[in-house]
Amino acid sequence: CSIYEIGETVDGRPFIAMALYDGHTVRELLSEGPLSHDDVRSIVMQTAKGLQAAHEQGLVHRDIKPENLFVTNKGVVKILDFGIAHVGDEQTITNTGSVLGTVNYMSPEQARGEAVDKRSDLWALGVVTYELLAGRAPFSADYAQATLYLILNEDPPALPTDIPDDLTRLVQNCLQKDP
Repeated sequence: CSIYEIGETVDGRPFIAMALYDGHTVRELLSEGPLSHDDVRSIVMQTAKGLQAAHEQGLVHRDIKPENLFVTNKGVVKILDFGIAHVGDEQTITNTGSVLGTVNYMSPEQARGEAVDKRSDLWALGVVTYELLAGRAPFSADYAQATLYLILNEDPPALPTDIPDDLTRLVQNCLQKDP
């Protein structure tokens, strides 16, 4: 998304001023039923280009998920909610020294509370891509700790057999345990 300003309020609270868009989150689109493979490719490619632009500026999102990907009414994907983003080598927009993000989309290194970089965003994009193709997240359990165990120790279930090879390879490459 377009970020107009990152700063602090007069009382010391951090803020990010972003654009307002008309459209739907990817989560909302998923709730309406399966997307075509072409729609999945478009969402994933646009998200990857957006992440590339953020990464070139030293920004790691750390919370890529369907709720934070927005498709405008013109079909343009916007990455939202940079609230827990990490900037550069040292500065963190929110807090430091803790595990931040949404459990189902955390990379293994993020789940362990280790340093993250752009590869963690690519892992999360792989999880979103899997979900777009399979209709469910690859790592999900009844409890957060059980989901973390799956992320750290298990391979994702195989995608349905009707998924094109290029999309299957993309998911497999993104969901490598070793960054």
